[in-house]
Amino acid sequence: MTETDKFEFIELRSLGESMQAIAEKLNVSRQTLYNWQTEMTEDLALAKTSRLEALINNYRLATEKRLERYAETLDRIDTELEDRDFSRVSTSVLVRLKIAILQALGKDVNELERVISFNVSSYEDAHTCNLIKYEV
Repeated sequence: MTETDKFEFIELRSLGESMQAIAEKLNVSRQTLYNWQTEMTEDLALAKTSRLEALINNYRLATEKRLERYAETLDRIDTELEDRDFSRVSTSVLVRLKIAILQALGKDVNELERVISFNVSSYEDAHTCNLIKYEV
């Protein structure tokens, strides 16, 4: 058992791997893993928090890109509505499209606000308590 094994344990555990799967992969007993878990509680919590923060950040970035695309599409629709004579495409079709995009935009803005205000430390505390409860 090396320090590298312990680092790999932290990584695998932060990914949600079971003790059995990790024991088989690292070729150590589950009891050793439970001992490491007790010994490295803070390291595990930090790894899980870091992983969660990365997921939240990736989600936020993807949502921001989607919001930018909505805004660009709305701008194009607005420009088209302002410039066209409406002879080939009905106004109702463009207005319905604009309403649909505005509704989707509103949902994404609400979701993004929820994600940004998410308190990682509250999640971490609750998650750690659940891990301790289920692992014992």
